[in-house]
Amino acid sequence: MIEYRNPKQWPDGRIDCEINHPALGWIPFTAVEGDESAALDVTELRAAMLADTALVPVMTPEELAAREMAARALVLKAECRARILAVSSETTQMNIAQAGIVFTAAMINGAPRAEALGASGLQEGDLDLAQGWKAWVAAMQAECRRAIETGDDPVWPEVPEGVAGLTARF
Repeated sequence: MIEYRNPKQWPDGRIDCEINHPALGWIPFTAVEGDESAALDVTELRAAMLADTALVPVMTPEELAAREMAARALVLKAECRARILAVSSETTQMNIAQAGIVFTAAMINGAPRAEALGASGLQEGDLDLAQGWKAWVAAMQAECRRAIETGDDPVWPEVPEGVAGLTARF
């Protein structure tokens, strides 16, 4: 078996490496499946390299670009999520949603608006703020998707006025 080093496998299956040629020393070599023109057993060499943990897969420029885009998308999604949660934690979001459910149930059951607000912990104007917050979250997510798709830096929308006060109460 001939000595080899630095094997790198391309997506098309060929493996670039260096082989220790008996007369020339270490020389570049490409092992291609089915190659019978070389003066060595390429099938045996390929089998050894494919079993070698040192074999490094080589990405095409397209694969590398796709990997970089996927990594960037993860970073942008994490940043978008962190910005949303900085305004309203998941617990706060659930509490506001529950307050909306209690308010709606009270109204459906015929309670006066003031009583429904009191039962839910909401104040006059909170429902409008909650709708503004939901619209802001949707705008954040849309901006995240736009930045991922275009490769541009995101331009995050501003938090609507009054939303911080609403989330602080819940």
